[in-house]
Amino acid sequence: MSGVKRKRNVLNVKQKLEILQELDNGESASTDAEDVLSEGNIISHSAALQSVEALLDHMGQRGFDYDDITAVRKIRVDIRQEMNKQQKQRHITDFLKH
Repeated sequence: MSGVKRKRNVLNVKQKLEILQELDNGESASTDAEDVLSEGNIISHSAALQSVEALLDHMGQRGFDYDDITAVRKIRVDIRQEMNKQQKQRHITDFLKH
């Protein structure tokens, strides 16, 4: 089980910028993000967390509305929860090996 890698879907920089531009123009980007995520891009949890943190910083500086920032914060929480879940699974696997 420790050798199994799970597929992670994230947005690349170009896709993030396109969504930010749509948000700046008052458009909803949630369906666009879902479409891009279904394309099958892969990234580690730590890299995803760094991207989300950078996005939150950018959104705070640009004055995005509360709902958009809250949605990105929810993504951050989801990533951290998944990281914690996988860490617990690794600890259990390591314990059982020894």
